[in-house]
Order: sequence, then C-alpha cells, then structure tokens
Amino acid sequence: MLTISTATTTPAGAVTLTVTGTGSVVHSTASSLTVCSGPFCGFSSFANAQGAQSQTFDMEVDSSGSIYLLAPTGSSLAVYKSTDGGNSFASPISIPNSAPNYGYQGYQLFIDPANTIHVVWGTAGTSSTDVYYSKSTSAGASFSSPISVRSGVSYNGYRTINSIEPVVAADGTGNIYVAYSADTLNSGGNFAGYNVWVSKSINGGVSFQPEFYIV
Repeated sequence: MLTISTATTTPAGAVTLTVTGTGSVVHSTASSLTVCSGPFCGFSSFANAQGAQSQTFDMEVDSSGSIYLLAPTGSSLAVYKSTDGGNSFASPISIPNSAPNYGYQGYQLFIDPANTIHVVWGTAGTSSTDVYYSKSTSAGASFSSPISVRSGVSYNGYRTINSIEPVVAADGTGNIYVAYSADTLNSGGNFAGYNVWVSKSINGGVSFQPEFYIV
C-alpha cells in the first residue's frame, strides 16, 4: 500500500508523485490521473465505510431528517449519522459487543415513531447462530448492551436451535418485534423444518418473550 502526497486530477504525464508510505487509492483513464488519500478515496459516497467488510448495509431516516446507516467496520457493527441530508456523515458509533465472531448472519436497523433506533443482527458462534438486539434512545449517540433475542423455549411442541437473518419493527410505545429464520425441532428432537419465528418485547427491549413460529 502506498500514500501519494498529490490530491488532484491532472492530465496524464503532467504530474509528479511523491511516495511516502501507507494507504492510498489511484484511479486513471486514458486522459487523466486521479490521486487521493482519504478513507473514502475514489468513491462518490461513503457507502465504502472505512474498514467495512462488505457492501451490505441498512439505512433509515428519523422524523427530523437525520440519516442513519448501519454497516460493519471490521471489528463491530456501527451506525453512521448524517444531519445535513447525506452530504457528510459523522464518525461511526459502534454497537457494544457486536463483533462478528465467525461472521454476520444478517443485520437490520429500524427507527420507530418515537425516534428510538433498533438494531438486530445474527452472528455465528462455535456451535450455532443467534440473533441479538440493541437500541439507542439518544439519536445514535450511544447504544445499549445487546441482549439475545431467542429463548429456545418450546412452542406447541416445537423449538428453535438457532436463529439468523433477523428483521425488526417497533411501534414506539414499547412493543418490539423481531422475526428471524431458524432450524426447528419437534418434541422428539428431530428436525421439523426451517421456519420463521417471532420474538416480542413489551418493555422496550429490556427482555423478549419466548418466541413463536409463523410459518
């Protein structure tokens, strides 16, 4: 990796470059050479979030017009916020204890009518995958410590043994719903199918009731 001190677009053949060490992006065409060194160098938007492991992300807008983008940073999930219509974004606010472990199995952000930011994600562990929940009531300035959503408690003779690909919705009055896919076992402990389950919180995400299946 190289850092190039010039930061401009110049006709090809008419620029002198000084190499100083680490990190840089260079774009060129037949007629010009573009050199820059910022973390989002060469991209028209910050969708290439610094350190992001993939281009998968989720975005929401609150009632004041602030934009929130959820993306991985390499060490955790984080939320980037813009208060100027997307012209610029503040430094990311990491979600506590959201390291990917063995990789993310989906993640989503949702802003309810009370402007509470809800985040859910699935992450793989050594033996299974599970879904976690965190929220912010401070317009994204900080996020709560995550809690596990799935209980594994039996419902009508069936139970989950994992959970992935979560989505979240909330009504702004304390009711939060998290839906996810899960391997389902019957009462005999045999695989019964791959079903959609829902966990509900009635206390603003402090805890979740045992899950129930939909399909």
